[in-house]
Amino acid sequence: MKGISKNLSETAANYVQQGVRPNSRLYLALYNTFNTKNGKYRTTKIRNIGEAPHILDSLLVEVSRTQIEKFLKSKGYFKATVISDIKISKKKAYLTFTANEGPGFNINELTYEIPDSVVKELYLRNKASFSHLTLGKQYDADSLSFEREQI
Repeated sequence: MKGISKNLSETAANYVQQGVRPNSRLYLALYNTFNTKNGKYRTTKIRNIGEAPHILDSLLVEVSRTQIEKFLKSKGYFKATVISDIKISKKKAYLTFTANEGPGFNINELTYEIPDSVVKELYLRNKASFSHLTLGKQYDADSLSFEREQI
């Protein structure tokens, strides 16, 4: 993952589809040991040991790219774009996602529409004890969800 901070990059990597991620070397070696004969994969009597080699699926790459983009937008980068780049060398595919976050959007106004004045006064008096929303803080859909659950 290129183009974004390390913290966001680690979380965004969770949105890469399992079929696009690299194989575990150990599990792939186990699979190859028990399912090859004379350097070629068996077509019959395949043993369910280890992990079969992943075959690059461009649809999964596109789904991963879209999911990473949605994640960045949920973190306040509404103009984020993600580009996938596939390089193939010696029967191996190398996949790189390059993200352009764009500007981060901050909360600049909070309004409360609570018709009942008693409930509104109660909410505003106790808001500091459970609210994570503050002016100037970067938009985060998770913070809004947490706020909704707390209310």
